[in-house]
Amino acid sequence: MHSIRERIELWHKHLPRVHIHYAVKTNVDTEVLTEAHRKGCGFDCASMFEINKILSIGADPENIIFAHPCKTEHMIKYAKQVGVRWFTFDSEEEAQKLHRLFPEAQLILRIAV
Repeated sequence: MHSIRERIELWHKHLPRVHIHYAVKTNVDTEVLTEAHRKGCGFDCASMFEINKILSIGADPENIIFAHPCKTEHMIKYAKQVGVRWFTFDSEEEAQKLHRLFPEAQLILRIAV
């Protein structure tokens, strides 16, 4: 825990206006996720399991970005039901699917550089 706490504090010190979204797939350990939540991080989730894990530690669904590159209709409807509003997309088809199923969603365009 010491390491993640130090890294988040270092990030806040040097980049105070940049909000961290921890990629849950890198480590789903509850203690790590809880510490990231305590330190004010948001979360990048790629599955319903990860969304559930983050909600179970008390995080606000507004602080979750659903970042799976090709979400099924079921996944989108589930995320909407539990209050997740932020979604990544990297294709026209994904944007159209999100708009059709959840027109109020907040979208983040993912660009490969």
